[in-house]
Amino acid sequence: MASSSSSASQLREQGLGRLHCAAARGDLGWLRRWRWYVKVVGIDRPDQEMRTPLHLASANGHADVVRYLLRKNSQPNLADSFKRTALMKAVQQEQEECVAVLLEHGADPNLADADGNTALHLAVLSKNTAVAGLLLEHHAKSDAQNQWGFTPLKLAALQQHEEILECLVNKAADRPAQAQGERSALVVPGSHEAHLEEDNLRLQEELDRADAELQEEEEKHIQSEHCVPDLKSALDAKKREAITSSQKLQDLLEEDAQDFASENSRLEATVQQPSESVEALARALQASASGGELSQQLDMEPGTGMQLEALNQALQEELSTLLGKCEQLEKSKCQLQEEVTKHHHHLETLVLDGSQREQCTREVAEGADQERSPKLQEVSLVLQAQAAHQAPLGQTRDSHCDFVRIQLEERIRNLESELERVKNTQQESASCKEPTQGEVGMYKELYLEEVKTRRCLAKKLERLEKLLRIESRKLRVNEEKESQSQLEEMKKRYSEKVKEVDRFQREVAELSQQLDREREQCTQLEAKNQALQEELSALRGECENLALDKCQLQEELAKLHHHLETNVVDRSQLEQCKREVEEQADQEIRQKLQEVNEFLQAQAAHQDTLEEIRSSHVESLKKQLEDRIRDLERALGRTKSNQAERPFQKESTQAEVDKYKELYLVEAQRRKSLTKKLERATERLAVANTKLFLERHRSRSVVPSSAVSGLLAASPLLDSPGLGHVGISLGLSRSLALRTPPRHLW
Repeated sequence: MASSSSSASQLREQGLGRLHCAAARGDLGWLRRWRWYVKVVGIDRPDQEMRTPLHLASANGHADVVRYLLRKNSQPNLADSFKRTALMKAVQQEQEECVAVLLEHGADPNLADADGNTALHLAVLSKNTAVAGLLLEHHAKSDAQNQWGFTPLKLAALQQHEEILECLVNKAADRPAQAQGERSALVVPGSHEAHLEEDNLRLQEELDRADAELQEEEEKHIQSEHCVPDLKSALDAKKREAITSSQKLQDLLEEDAQDFASENSRLEATVQQPSESVEALARALQASASGGELSQQLDMEPGTGMQLEALNQALQEELSTLLGKCEQLEKSKCQLQEEVTKHHHHLETLVLDGSQREQCTREVAEGADQERSPKLQEVSLVLQAQAAHQAPLGQTRDSHCDFVRIQLEERIRNLESELERVKNTQQESASCKEPTQGEVGMYKELYLEEVKTRRCLAKKLERLEKLLRIESRKLRVNEEKESQSQLEEMKKRYSEKVKEVDRFQREVAELSQQLDREREQCTQLEAKNQALQEELSALRGECENLALDKCQLQEELAKLHHHLETNVVDRSQLEQCKREVEEQADQEIRQKLQEVNEFLQAQAAHQDTLEEIRSSHVESLKKQLEDRIRDLERALGRTKSNQAERPFQKESTQAEVDKYKELYLVEAQRRKSLTKKLERATERLAVANTKLFLERHRSRSVVPSSAVSGLLAASPLLDSPGLGHVGISLGLSRSLALRTPPRHLW
């Protein structure tokens, strides 16, 4: 439902004025620059859907524009064609800041739209807890009913929105007289039968008990949550101590390994030194059989060094395994039981490794002692034998042997002191392992306590979940019944809307046909205008012919003047005839030219007005039809998306159709009047053409006859100076009579 409302409320700026477009875009700079335009037009000017700029700014979430419009005395409680205020638009689009600004400036949260929904209804439908809280703080009524009898509390119960439901229930608790009715309406919102009231009361009591238990469990859970961080901090501290102790053990093991490596190197050096000294003695004593056996025994000493190297490698491998186990301990912080077991196992392995290491060191020390004692005895025997066999070598060799013997005894004492130091270090490492076992026991106790608390909380949660399942099942049954009834109503409304859409489509088809007919009429009018233009061109040609006729008349007058000079005519009669002819010709020509000029001016002005009227009418008709098509498309989109009954839509669409019918009738009457005017103009043109044609032939016939009559009545006595004066007067009259009209009259 919220998705359909959001899709239907997408604002399109087509057909909006500049003020509405700026408010919809949030262009505060434009509004400030064009303050005078806003004052002239009006801050609350409605558009085609009766929306003010405040509606569009609130729906699009432009809080700064909303504040500016309200400071300019914009009315926050004006409604659009759907009877929705700017506050309802902001709530529907979940614009929390705009809602707060409108409420601060006196927007009424209890106004209802065409469906009877208040702003609180729309907030519950959009599932916005913050907006609902703002409306309740500004005294929005939680018991207001829409056309279908639903209150905001019922809608929140149907949608199972717990936070909004708690807010509404807490608000309703302030009115104990209405609380029972509202709570009983949570379960069965549309029925008031007697056998359901008892079930409602029972369910309400169960809900109250469940709420109390939930609150108790929440308090306990909060207390346990407060205890959990302390336990976690204690566990983290113990983990850190365990990690530090393990690091200390690793350091001790590394030091032991280094000590073993140094001892191995020293043993190798001590083995190499007596071997070198013995080899020197053997070379000096020239290698006897006993000397060969001694050299074989000394060659076995490097074998013991290799064994010590192997032991060193084994200890290094054990160190690497210990490092891997420490990494595993760091990774397994989340699971306390596994940490304790792994740590315990790790400590046991450390104890075993320490005991094995002690045994190895003991075995190595004993083996070294056992090997050194017979070797030293053998060396002493060999030396004694060599001394007995080779007595003549003298005191120098004896002194050298004594020096070598002293060096060997010192080296043996050094090795014994190093072995004692290794044993002491092993005892110290064993003493360090004892406090770690106490820490492991403390970890176990903490873990067991945490497991017990978790089990208790899990049992309480299961019990609460069972109660919630029972209540949710009951609510689902009621919701299914209501949803079925609502589905039936929606189907009926949908069928009605489909019929309305079909009717709108038929109206659009009729309007398109009317457009085609109007276009055909426009083409016919254009053809008529072209015919009139052709007639005007013909009239211009006739006027040119009249000018040529004037030239011919002037030539005839010149000929008559020459004829008068050659013939003797009475001066008075000639002048009188000349004046009469010139006056008649001038009057007739001026009258005809004036009539032609007036007719041409009237025809040009009439044609201009016709073209302007036709173009303006066609453009206005096109704009009206395009606007109507866009409005119908928007109406179709709204009917498809909302699927909600809007009874006043029929009246508005019917009113719009009637308006366009009236406009079409007015346009038809205008076209009829214009066609009549065109017919009258064509008739006048035809009459004028006939008059011009007759006058042209009449003028041609009048001038020669008057000239002939003047010649017949003339006297034979005339002076030459008088003829000259007559020529001058004829020239002057010719200049007056042959004046052409200005170019703009044509």
